[in-house]
Formats: sequence, structure tokens, C-alpha cells
Amino acid sequence: MRLHLAFNIQATPVQDIKDRVLALAKEHPLLAILDVGVVDTKGRKTVQQRGLLNLEGEKYDTALRQRMMAHATVWVWGHRAISYINPARTQVLTDWNPSLEDFIPLVRHNPFIPPGHESIFLRGLHAGLHGNLLVAAHLLVPQLENSIRYLLTMQGVPVTKLESDLTEPNKGAGPLLSLPETVAIFGEDDLFDIRGVFYDASGYNLRHRIAHGMITEGECASEQGLNAWWMMLRCLGHKFATMSPPGSASVEGDGAAGANEKKPGARARKKAPPAKPVSKRTSVKKRK
Repeated sequence: MRLHLAFNIQATPVQDIKDRVLALAKEHPLLAILDVGVVDTKGRKTVQQRGLLNLEGEKYDTALRQRMMAHATVWVWGHRAISYINPARTQVLTDWNPSLEDFIPLVRHNPFIPPGHESIFLRGLHAGLHGNLLVAAHLLVPQLENSIRYLLTMQGVPVTKLESDLTEPNKGAGPLLSLPETVAIFGEDDLFDIRGVFYDASGYNLRHRIAHGMITEGECASEQGLNAWWMMLRCLGHKFATMSPPGSASVEGDGAAGANEKKPGARARKKAPPAKPVSKRTSVKKRK
């Protein structure tokens, strides 16, 4: 039920967004030529989106990605939250009214959740489903970067960098999301959503705004909070969630292990000797 909510709604089709942005650039060339400044609620410019004219290579890719993020922010993510995510959330809540305990199978032994963080995800997912997106956003959004780092570590991918003074800090979200292993795990569409909703200044940039206390209660309860909660739910049920984390067994494995495990102080049962095969030939007594 919860995974249907996560996967029946599709991630942003990146190629479609790219094609639409380029089509708009051809239809309205003046908008594509001019630089665009993005301002916050206080009127301060937070990001400068370069025009696409006369740009090449990495500069062009960066400018195009910013335009794609801005387009998705205005035309895609809000529509998805209002038309699909929230109606599906309310329908699940009306039909099932899941309790906190109902989410336990989703977070138990999940490779995306580092040990000791299960309760944070549990409470965040439950709060979001019941409409408390303020609590859900503040519990779940800060966990994403560390969960990606944990997932990569379990696959043997280096997530730290060695400095000249021999310190070894963690890589930030930008380098982590650029790793080919991360792209292989999430795919281009989901990774585009993760960048835009949580980290990119041309998108919602929720991780930065929540970490620095810049987000309002109303913004948490809007399409921004809905997208963040739904994407964390989607991450927990992603294709890598079928893997068992090292040192833990699956639910079936736990049951089998428990059945074969000896109880303390219990005597080992002796195995019954194998039955002797019955001879097909009938023995004949010798006459005296």
C-alpha cells in the first residue's frame, strides 16, 4: 500500500523537461538570451541563471540545468503534489489510517537507513501521511544526505576525501550526487528530483533552508513539503531496498534462523537411526 503510493506516481521525466525548455527557448528567444535572477521572499537574489546564447561545454550544461530546475519548480513539482501526491495520501489515510507501528516493516532492515536512525524515519513518514508536513520535513530532509552516504559505503564506494593535513572529511551532497554509482542507483529522473527538491538553489533547496531555519511553516505544508515527504518514501522503497544490509537477514531468513537456533540449556535431540531397508527376498529357514 505505501509502496504503491511511492511508485504509482512517476518521477520527473528529465528528457521531457529538457525538450520543453529548449522548445521554449526557440519560441521565446529573448527569454533564453537574457540572464535571469532568482530572488527569495525578502527580495534578495539567490541565484543567477545564465542565458543560453553563446555558451558551450560545461557552462552551457550548467545554465541549461538551472533552466530545467526552474521549469520543474514552477510547472511540474507543484502540479504533481496537488494533483497526485496529496489525493493519494488522503485516500490511503481514509481507507487505512496507518498507525506508527504499520510503518515498522518499511524501516526495519532497510539498506537506505543507517542503524539508529530508524525511529527518525518512522516518525517522519507517519507524520507526513497524517498531514503534519512541518514535522515530516524537519525529521526527514536532514537524513537524506547521510542515508545516501551510508548506502554508498555499504557498496564499497569511498564517501570521504583525504586532505593535505591528513584529515578525512565526508564528501558533500554535490560530489555524492555526481558519483556514477549514485546515478546507477537512483537513475537520472529520480536524481533530478533529488537535486532540485533538496539541494539546488534553482529548485526548492529544502536541505539548505531547513538546516538554516529559513523555511516557514506554510512552505513546509505546501507542495514543497509534500514532494519532500513523498520522495523520502520513494527512496525507502527504491530498487536497492530489496537488498539486505550487511549483517542483517531478511524477514524470511530471520524466521528460518530462529527455527533452527538452539535454545539455551536445551538438550540436543538424538537423530533416529535410519530404517533398515526391507529385502525383497524372503528368507527360508533351513530344515534340520
